[in-house]
Amino acid sequence: MKSSPLPRIFPASEGGMVSLGICLVGLLNRIYPNIPGFSFLICIGSILFLLLPPFFSRFIKSYLKKKFLYLIIGFLVFGCFQIYFPKGFPKEKRINQNSNPYKFQEEVRGLLKESKLPKELALVAEGLVLGSGKSLPKSVKQEAKEGGVLHLFAASGLHLGIYLGFCLLFLKRVFWFSRILPVLVSLLFGYFYLYLLNFPVSFVRAYSFAFYSMLGVIFYKKAQSSDTLFYSGATVALFFPGDYLSVGFLLSFGAVFGIFFLKPAIDKVLFPNISHFLKDNLTLSLSCSFGTFPSLAYVFHSFSFGSILINLIVIPLAGIILPLLYLCLIIQKFLFQNIADLFWIITDLFLRILLKLVTALPGKIGFYYEWNDKQTGIWLYFIFTILLFIIIYKIFKPKDIVNNPKIGYSFFHFLILSGIVLFFPFGVLILSVKQSQENLPVHRIQKGNAFFFGEEKISILGNCYSQNQFETFVKSLRLQNMNANSIFFEKESCLRYVLDLQKEILKTNVSARLSVITNEEKLEPWLKQINAWNENFQIDRSETLPVVLFGKKNPIPVLRYTGDKKKFSKLLEITSLYEKNWIKSGLNSETEQAGILLLDFPKWVKENPEDWKKYQKLLGISSYWKIISVEELLVRSHNQTLRDQKFSFL
Repeated sequence: MKSSPLPRIFPASEGGMVSLGICLVGLLNRIYPNIPGFSFLICIGSILFLLLPPFFSRFIKSYLKKKFLYLIIGFLVFGCFQIYFPKGFPKEKRINQNSNPYKFQEEVRGLLKESKLPKELALVAEGLVLGSGKSLPKSVKQEAKEGGVLHLFAASGLHLGIYLGFCLLFLKRVFWFSRILPVLVSLLFGYFYLYLLNFPVSFVRAYSFAFYSMLGVIFYKKAQSSDTLFYSGATVALFFPGDYLSVGFLLSFGAVFGIFFLKPAIDKVLFPNISHFLKDNLTLSLSCSFGTFPSLAYVFHSFSFGSILINLIVIPLAGIILPLLYLCLIIQKFLFQNIADLFWIITDLFLRILLKLVTALPGKIGFYYEWNDKQTGIWLYFIFTILLFIIIYKIFKPKDIVNNPKIGYSFFHFLILSGIVLFFPFGVLILSVKQSQENLPVHRIQKGNAFFFGEEKISILGNCYSQNQFETFVKSLRLQNMNANSIFFEKESCLRYVLDLQKEILKTNVSARLSVITNEEKLEPWLKQINAWNENFQIDRSETLPVVLFGKKNPIPVLRYTGDKKKFSKLLEITSLYEKNWIKSGLNSETEQAGILLLDFPKWVKENPEDWKKYQKLLGISSYWKIISVEELLVRSHNQTLRDQKFSFL
């Protein structure tokens, strides 16, 4: 087997250097977005540099002068483009009901409803075809997230590759007399698909890759991987500046960076002289995981360490299902329903298998972890693996690979491979040990309700109208072995869930004495009727909140207030009680916040959380308390880089 050279990291062509310049100045613009006249400054600086080359060239080595010149041209291109098109390509955040994308998506949904697929399978099929996880049931979406396969429901290179392959297979037979026409028409169809999906950033990246690669096929010139990567990045930076360096951009380009630059390195140390599709899929999954780890860990504070194995199983299956879905939708739209029904039977079977794998595998081999702190150990190991990749690049030089196609597999290579592969077991080990040591409380906060578990007590606050929310919370409890001795709930709507939870806990621990407490007086007649008025199930009108969560050093009280005027005096009583203890302990209220007041106002309450923050002291609440609304908390949970590290869930 003849191994290919390891790819170049930096662009090789002039166009690649121009694209690199566009990406660099786009990065600077994203970091400092409020610099007045940024585009004009970039343009003026670039023109001055181009007009005065003798002066600036003194500081640049001779072999870098030409590349640096093209880099400056990239700066100039970005500045000029931003002056004339500051918002890039017009793209609607919300699709207009009269637009073609909206009509296309509604047409797909209508065809799926006519397909006689079960509702859940139809939603999964919709997510695959439209490349969006919005339609997925919450439970499926959560399982896909924990299994690291949520990318299947985001328009990406997998979707576009299958779609373009589908088009080329058909068009090569139609335009058999031409080599270029099938490629050009396929690109047009791909752009039309991109337009109908409203230009998601991951699909823009995939289409840019396909566009530049196919241009190389047309002109008999193969582009370097690094050039294609920077071409695509520059395309997003110019035409979709709002998506440049977004989370979707980082994940999409991170995965491709792993495929282009990390996969060849892994191929050199993992069975280097063997070529097999199983090996290719394994190294592909490894490289994508390493490429996306920094973004997932930094932005979402979570990672699925078992996603490598799950993707090995699920992605090939998705590669079969997507063409089937395209084919079924085309037949149903343009041919007879009877013929379409036959294909839908086959598709139904594959969708059931996919759904079963997506929902079952994450709980068994997903090894999904979330964390609140920096997790220094994992980051250090990740840096260590990057150093191993650099060592591989130093060992396997391109000229040596070409002259010696057979690679000797030494013990040193085995150590490098072990260091790379053991990153994932190490991550599982360090997180599982840390979780068991800290015994962090479980929480789930939504608009209208909140679930907490800490100090062997489960607290269910607010109404329980969503079964999915409650099931997600119970799943989190299972990870903590549900070592609870009491359950407290506020509203009657939570009763049936509490009874189910009580049964489940008693199943795992028969000898446990589990008391169920509520302050809902409406349940008193029901309890007397079923003769359940005993020590295990009781109404305690004196039961007071807050829920106490353990932080890194001290217990953190969390008060949830719904705007009920009758309970305001009780709220002040509790806050003042805690404030007296904090004053005795020597805490400075001007510099330290020791508790959280969580405002969860219903829509019909006219109270404004911002007013509470503004007039906090006038309301009788000291600055010891951090006031935050549920809406603000949910935004912080979505963008977890804004987390307050002192509080476990902020």
